[in-house]
Formats: sequence, C-alpha cells, structure tokens
Amino acid sequence: IREAENLRPAMREHTIMCAVQRDLMPSAVLHLLDRTLEDLKRTDAVVFFSDLTRKVASVVQDEPAPFIFERLGERYTHFLIDEFQDTSLLQWQCLLPLVENALANGGTVLLVGDAKQAIYRWRNGEVRQFIDMPKLFRKELLPDADRRERALEQVYEPGTPLVHNRRSASAIIGFNNELFGALRAVVPERFQSAYRDVVQEPHRKLEGLVQLRPLEEAEEDAPSPLLRVTSRCVQEALDDGYAPGDIAVLVRSRNVGTAVAEHLVAEGHQVLSPDGLRLGGDPVCELVLAVLGFLQHGDDVHAARAHQLLSIINATDARILPFAPREGKPLNPRRAMQDWLSRHPAISLQVPVVECIGRIAEAIGRSPAGDAYLLFLMDEAHTCSLEHGPDVTGFLAHWERAGHKRAIELPPTSGAIRVMTIHASKGLQFPVVIIPDAEMRGRGAHRELLWMKPHEVVPDLPSALVRIDSTLLELEVTEVVEEADLKLLDEMNLLYVAFTRPEDRLYAGVDTKSKSPIGSALLTFLGTPAEGSWSYGARARSERSTPSMVPDMLQEVAHADWRHQLNL
Repeated sequence: IREAENLRPAMREHTIMCAVQRDLMPSAVLHLLDRTLEDLKRTDAVVFFSDLTRKVASVVQDEPAPFIFERLGERYTHFLIDEFQDTSLLQWQCLLPLVENALANGGTVLLVGDAKQAIYRWRNGEVRQFIDMPKLFRKELLPDADRRERALEQVYEPGTPLVHNRRSASAIIGFNNELFGALRAVVPERFQSAYRDVVQEPHRKLEGLVQLRPLEEAEEDAPSPLLRVTSRCVQEALDDGYAPGDIAVLVRSRNVGTAVAEHLVAEGHQVLSPDGLRLGGDPVCELVLAVLGFLQHGDDVHAARAHQLLSIINATDARILPFAPREGKPLNPRRAMQDWLSRHPAISLQVPVVECIGRIAEAIGRSPAGDAYLLFLMDEAHTCSLEHGPDVTGFLAHWERAGHKRAIELPPTSGAIRVMTIHASKGLQFPVVIIPDAEMRGRGAHRELLWMKPHEVVPDLPSALVRIDSTLLELEVTEVVEEADLKLLDEMNLLYVAFTRPEDRLYAGVDTKSKSPIGSALLTFLGTPAEGSWSYGARARSERSTPSMVPDMLQEVAHADWRHQLNL
C-alpha cells in the first residue's frame, strides 16, 4: 500500500499529461482560429460586442483612474447594479474604479442579487464575487487590489434579505423552505452561504398545491415518462378550472422543450413556445426548403433530401424505404425529383418565393391554413422578401443564416400553454408550473472541456484544454474539482429557480433512479410516495376569472398569381 501511495504523484502527472495530449490538437486549432478571426476583424475594421468589455478592462487595468470614469464620477455618485449574481468578472472589474470614486466622494452603491438564482455561468456570470463580497474575487488580476478591497470593506453593509413572498401560495413556500433547507448540505461548503437565508414567509392566503410524481418506465410505443407526466398534470389543471394560458411547462433544455411542445400539440393543445416548435426540423418545412434548394442548385444532395422527405410525408406504412431500387434499377434521386417537378409545372423559380412555397404546399396536399409550421414559413419568407427581395436565392441564404432558428410565435392569450426553458422563465411567474423532470443534471453523453494550467507537468504550456473525467476528479486536479463544485451549484440553482416560479400550483416529475447528488438528496427528502405521488397542500378549483377566448380559425391562405390580377 505504501508503494502504491508513493506512485500516486507520478500517476497524477501521467494522467494530466495524457489528458493534455489528448486534446492538444483541438487547442492548437482553436488558437489558430482565434488568431485568424482577429486578423479578419482588423482587416475589415470590425469589433464584436463581446470585445468591448475586454478592451475596457484592459484600459482600466493600465490606468488607475481612466479619464472617462473620472468624467462619469463627477456626474454620478449613486449607483444601483441589479442581478449582480450574473455579473461577469470583467464587468465588475470595469465598474470598480467608478464604484471606488463614488464611495470616496460620499456616494452610495447598491448591489442587488440572489446567489440562489445564479444560472447564467455559461454566459460568464460569476456568482463567487457576490458570495465573497466585500472581498474581491480573483483580485490577483487587478492592480492595487488590496487598496480597493479595503475601500469596499470599510463601507460595506450586508443587505436585509426579503423574507415576504408575495408570489406563491403558502404550501409552495413551505415546501421550498423545507426542501432547500435540507438540500443545502449537498452544496459545497464554500457556497452554502447562498442558501443561508432560504426561509420565506407567505403573504397570500391561498394554500395552493405541490405535487411530485415519479417518472415510471414507459411501455413500448408509449410516450416517454416525462411526456405522460406533463399530459396528466396539464389535464388536471384544466379540469380544475385553470385556463391553458395559466399553465407553464419549464424544461432543462430546448430539445426537451421541443419534444414537450410537439406532444402537447399532438394532443390538441395550443402551445406558445420560444424554444420549441422551431420551423427547422418540421418535415413539411424541410421538404419545402429542399425543393427550393433543388430548384436553385439542381444537385444530388437537395434531390435526395427532398425525395426522402416526400416519402416520409406520403408514407402510409411505418416502413419507409425511399431509396429502394425501382424495377430492379437503383433509384436516381435527381431524376426522381425532375419527374416530380414535371408533374407540377407551376413550381418554378420564376415566381416570388412566397408564391413558390404555396405551390409546393399545394402539390403535396398541404394547406398553410391548417399547418402552423407552413404558415409561419410563408410569413418568414414574406418578411425576408420585404427586406431583401422576393427571389428564392435570397431566402435560402436567409434561412441558412437565421431562418431555421425561427419558432412558431402565438400571441400570449388564455388559450395557449407556454413551454420554455428554466433560463427563459427567470424573473417570470405563472399560476401553474409543470416541471416534467426535476433532474437538473444534463443527460448528454459528451464530456465537457475545461481550461487548466498544467505548468507543474508541462512547464512550457501556460494553459491547456482537457476533457473532464472521473480520473481527473479523483486525482483532485484543482480546476476540475472547482468546476465540479460550480456545476453542482448550477444544478441546485436551476432547481430553485424552477420551483419558485409558480403562484398556485407546482407539479414536477421525479426520476426515482437518479444517481446525481441533488437527485438522490431530493428522493431522500421526499421519502416513500403515498398513493403514487408526493403531495403538499390541497387540490381546489381555480378562482381565477379568465375570459373565454375562442380563436378565429384561418380557413384559407391565398397566393394567386399576381399576373392574373394586374394588367399593364
């Protein structure tokens, strides 16, 4: 055992060296791409918005009292910085001279934030500088940091937490108080202070309802567990008098949001989703784009894609073989699409793109009035035509650049259920919130990349890109351990933000086989479900008065040839 322990330092160095070597080539490529991008920006005299903070920070660090901040300091002496938990390190370092100047001249600086709601670390939000206040986080990056830190410490006064919750019903507040008070022990000790003041007091008299349901294994050909839980919770809320517009489904990722939105639409619900229901990915829209691409380029790629989608859309059998040989001869997708277009001569590049889309839809037996995706595709084409002209070439370029990211947008009426990511819901509130899966850990199979300093192993390399794995974590590599702790805090904060959005009701699906630290702690807190679920509070009919709104149904979308209506 002693000999094995003596080998541990050598094994640690070997493991780090292997991790660095494995991703050394991607690191070099990233460096080359960055250098090439900087050259292009200098050549074209272009500056990205993301460059501005770094440039300001470099000026601040080089000059102790920059002229522009001196001028601003003479004009403003009181500052309020909201959502401070999501402020980046560079942004705070840029503001420090201005803050220091205001404090030195009798001014005030109010920092408003909640470390429990720091969910934008992927956008460089740095919650540690909020937790460590008034200490300066990463002060080794700042000139004269000790003096600035002392200036903050001399005037720092901790704020009084807001304990009165005017949003949620009492059962929801009580459940969250107990849950996050218990889950606090899961968070690394350094960050536990973020959940020190988690207890809130209810303001509303409504009791409300919290119901968590286990995600049971799906039967063959049945919707996934989280989709079935979502459907049941939606139906229960509707049965109790809530309008569809009172319901919000909050998901961890856009992919899950798309699946949930499509499932609810298939069940006959109207859905409003900024993240799901994207035009790109809908088979009919993709077919239209493939046909337009074939008209423009006449190549095999667009021909094969269009023929494949035609086979899928027109299929009457579950078994689809779009490229099966015909009459003993291999299928030629280009010839097949040419034959299809010859049977529909109205489809042509000679007509405006909106009209061309309408003719393709007519050829495949689809009406834009009955297909929301197709209707919004025509609307996107119309908007593009007004800005860039009605030709197909311009629209295809627009689609590749940004159009495929567009989603169906409906007005926020009482007739549509909202589906969005937890990140998009921050700052919002809804009468009924459904969280299909309370597991906040990403379920992707890929391993994340992390920058680390391998100077102890590779002295000539100041930083390296490595893939996080359990081996590096077991060896207690500093950067990897720190990233694992921050990731755990991210998951906890996502759960907190999601569970604090509802006003009257909170529904959530719980994976009873979760192995993550927070998922396991949640199951321990809940214990054994009674009658198939965990319930807190009471189920009661909604007392909200929502006007009954029956949307007018679009019957037809006209796209007649203008040549038949205009005589020159």
